[in-house]
Formats: sequence, structure tokens, C-alpha cells
Amino acid sequence: MPGPDLFEFLQAHYTAGPFEVAAQLQTNGQREAYALRSPSGSFVVKVTDPGRPEAVVRADVGTPSVLCDHGFPAPRTLRAR
Repeated sequence: MPGPDLFEFLQAHYTAGPFEVAAQLQTNGQREAYALRSPSGSFVVKVTDPGRPEAVVRADVGTPSVLCDHGFPAPRTLRAR
């Protein structure tokens, strides 16, 4: 399960909380992923591999947004405060 640092980060940067873990999701590599519940709805948080290049992470995050903008039912990222 995620440590307190993850919840502190989520509380500090996102208004959708408070969050609780509904399930830990399977991943490849060193990534972690969790299904979360909050009064605002259900969410997924993914913690990337520590050595993954920032450009790759930005592309991973941006791709679903571009798909949504073109009518594809992909998940949207939450905007930080």
C-alpha cells in the first residue's frame, strides 16, 4: 500500500480528496498504481519508475488528454492546484 508521502502529496496538490485506497493495481516494472475513492469520485494514481525520463512521463500523461480532445473515451488527468 502507498506510504503517507503519497497521500500528503495528493492532499497538497489536488482538491478531489480526501482519498482512500480501493485497490492496488497490477503494473509492469517498478511502477505503482492504486484505485482511489474520494467524495469527488473514483480515481487512479500511478507512480512511475524512478529512472523514467521526464519527456516519456509527460507523453504518457498528455496522450489521454489529446485522445479525449478528439472524442475518444480516454481517462483525463486531474489538474493540480
